[in-house]
Amino acid sequence: MQKTDWSWPLFRKVFVFFLLVLAAPLSAEMQGENLLVSIPGDYILGNSGKNGDVLLSEFVRRGESVENWSELLTVTVNLGHFDGKHMAPSAYETMMKGMWEKSCPDSSFRELGTSEQNGYKASLFMLSCKTADARGRPEYTLFKALAGNDSFYTVQKAFHFKPTRQQINSWLDFLKDVRICDSRRPEAPCP
Repeated sequence: MQKTDWSWPLFRKVFVFFLLVLAAPLSAEMQGENLLVSIPGDYILGNSGKNGDVLLSEFVRRGESVENWSELLTVTVNLGHFDGKHMAPSAYETMMKGMWEKSCPDSSFRELGTSEQNGYKASLFMLSCKTADARGRPEYTLFKALAGNDSFYTVQKAFHFKPTRQQINSWLDFLKDVRICDSRRPEAPCP
């Protein structure tokens, strides 16, 4: 995928880094719909790009790369949804489950819940594959899918090992805090 030079206006539309630290200076600048996600301090940007209307950012733990990772955090923004069609988070869940089943016969799926945050529908789910890569490593991925009015968003936390219950719970708490805000909607205020 081609690397993208992130200009500040485009970067702001994708996500806000270190939301708690920068919330005050950014609040006056955030316009329109924004995905709010705080990237943990021990993660670095490994890859970012745009393919058509999809913005992708992949974060890895310090010392790792997108080519060789043990844990990966991925943020996607489908600008204008999927080819201009609004998709419900449950439909995205079904689509991803089907894709994993085709590529990994021993995959498993677990729905973790649906919610509505600031008036936007969201779903949490987990997919796993016992032999996900050429080296035979497993992959366990937690997904949060959010349907905005302007775009469709996902945040994915992947492990190339079987995570502990504590790791899963910690990342579920992280994903539950991911949300959409919109400066145009009083019921979904930006910080």
